[in-house]
Amino acid sequence: KTSQAMKLQQIDFLLAEVNKCKQMVALATRSQANGDDENNETGALGKNALATMVKKVKDAGIPNKIAAEHKDFHAALSKYGKALDKTFTHDLSKVPSQLEFDDVELINRILAQHFFRQGQFDVGQTFVEEAHVQVDHSLKEPFMEMYKIVEAINAHNLQPAIEWVTKRRPELEEKDIKLEFRLHRLQYLDLLHQNKSKEAITYARQYFPLFANKEMRGNLVPDVL
Repeated sequence: KTSQAMKLQQIDFLLAEVNKCKQMVALATRSQANGDDENNETGALGKNALATMVKKVKDAGIPNKIAAEHKDFHAALSKYGKALDKTFTHDLSKVPSQLEFDDVELINRILAQHFFRQGQFDVGQTFVEEAHVQVDHSLKEPFMEMYKIVEAINAHNLQPAIEWVTKRRPELEEKDIKLEFRLHRLQYLDLLHQNKSKEAITYARQYFPLFANKEMRGNLVPDVL
């Protein structure tokens, strides 16, 4: 705590001296700009301000104190590193030089799945063919469908996403996932944004009744039903 208090005092001292120097330089600059310093006395005072500040800092011994603390810190850090090396020994001879995979087929399937998951279907298919990997079509199909949906959404077409959640409605309801209603609401709002009020009302009357007892509670949807 004492060391911390001393550091704070040193910082306060440095800030005070810097502010004094800054004020003197600003005063000299204004005087010279206004032509008020005919004898150049203020200008000389501004030039000496920095030198005065440096002298005060050196006289206070702050640079030596900072250097000493820096040296002590690095000495302690060096001792800590040596203590770690002595405590935790490493036998590098036990590290295998080459990793051995017994199931190459499994590794190849994992790599193929990684390509498909990243949407790199051409790369994945080429890898499957060249590595002679036996990959079921069901492994690639979900990712292809997902990227088609994402591409459609980016083109402001929500229909593929709506079809996807509609097929999986029981599963999503069991997990209390309200994705289907949110997609229908987005489609409704998109129609309004396009100034297609009649189409929006027709759309709302067609789909919103499916969610009238649950999801629509507390949602800001116009009373079009």
